[in-house]
Amino acid sequence: MKRGFLFISIILLGMLVLGCADTREINELEGFQIIKDSSILDEDVKDWIHEISSSTGLYRNTFSSGNYLLITFGDHNNYLIKKMDITEDLHGFIFNITVHESDLEGPWNTGFLTSPILVKTDHVDVNYDVRIIYR
Repeated sequence: MKRGFLFISIILLGMLVLGCADTREINELEGFQIIKDSSILDEDVKDWIHEISSSTGLYRNTFSSGNYLLITFGDHNNYLIKKMDITEDLHGFIFNITVHESDLEGPWNTGFLTSPILVKTDHVDVNYDVRIIYR
């Protein structure tokens, strides 16, 4: 009797854990494109970036050229982005951004992203969140 109860408890616990683990990591950034060259952008997108970039947060806007997300640290531009990945859960997409505080004048800083980050997205009607990891 105790074995049967223990067996059923383990099965139910396993179903609960597997049911809650409904997240996935998007390694190739499916439906997301990080825009590094601002010269390819329309003027209205550039104006929006200039207007918003001094504020901290995640902003979204739709233009004739597409749907964009702007992730900015505002005036805290002494952080370099070492790693960025996106996970998807039942509520939407989460940008996991690992940052490193640094002097931006160093020559070794090429290859790192800096704030703001502009992302073109195919995902329009979903929720977005940002998780900042300081290293």
